[in-house]
Amino acid sequence: MNALPPSLPLPPSPAPPPPVPPPPASELGAARERPRASWSVVEAIGLYLVGNVGVGQLLVAGIALALLGIRELPAGGATLETLAVSALVALAFVAVVVAWMRRRHPGWEQAVGLRTQRGLRRDALWGAVAGIALYPAVSLVAGSIVLVVLRALTGHDVQVPDQLAPGLGLGGRVVAAVYALGIAPVAEELYFRGVLFRSLRDRHGFVLAAAASSLLFGLVHWPAGTPAADAVVLPLVMSVTGVGLAWIYERGGNLVVPIVAHVVFNAIGLAIIFSGVGS
Repeated sequence: MNALPPSLPLPPSPAPPPPVPPPPASELGAARERPRASWSVVEAIGLYLVGNVGVGQLLVAGIALALLGIRELPAGGATLETLAVSALVALAFVAVVVAWMRRRHPGWEQAVGLRTQRGLRRDALWGAVAGIALYPAVSLVAGSIVLVVLRALTGHDVQVPDQLAPGLGLGGRVVAAVYALGIAPVAEELYFRGVLFRSLRDRHGFVLAAAASSLLFGLVHWPAGTPAADAVVLPLVMSVTGVGLAWIYERGGNLVVPIVAHVVFNAIGLAIIFSGVGS
């Protein structure tokens, strides 16, 4: 048998393949992009009319007010009874929204951003910081501008209407805290930012979506039984709040951030009301 001479060099080993470059950042972002809202703006508005107005206010609130013997909502701020009814209406509305979206739009949780990717603690922290910053921006800056403009237009003093009835007892304060800190932020952010804003945002951009959804968000805070000049203060201020929450939602990427910001915003306002500051 022939054999290679020992002095002959060994053949070179094949060169390793060149490294595969990572995909561009734009492609990575596109891979992680959430799905677009599959529901239309008309459907989102119809869901509010059916879930909140129909099921919540006409059915649930009608039955609850009848059982409580209340024929007319009192003016001058929410009482224990009206706070409890408002909480029931909000819970019914959330149930209708979740049931409808699950049945008609599979994967809606990813579209509205119900699941956090950065971690719950981090998103909650960002939401808390945003809520702390939002409150003075709305109450001190936007609220002052609204009052000055309305006073100039009407020619007389304009008062911010009471959101809670004066002299609310311990039970009423507990219900107010549960509603303002646990129920209202979830219900309002789920619908106004998650459903309504999301459907507008995916079709018409941020500016129109924030403006339209925030205007409706302000209108639902219209205080009943209050003079028009005073009553318009709260919807205008809450519309500005809605724009802030829409921006927080846009930057946060999921509903955890604006929900926590909404909770903190309400907590500051509630603490000020309970402490009697400014009364």
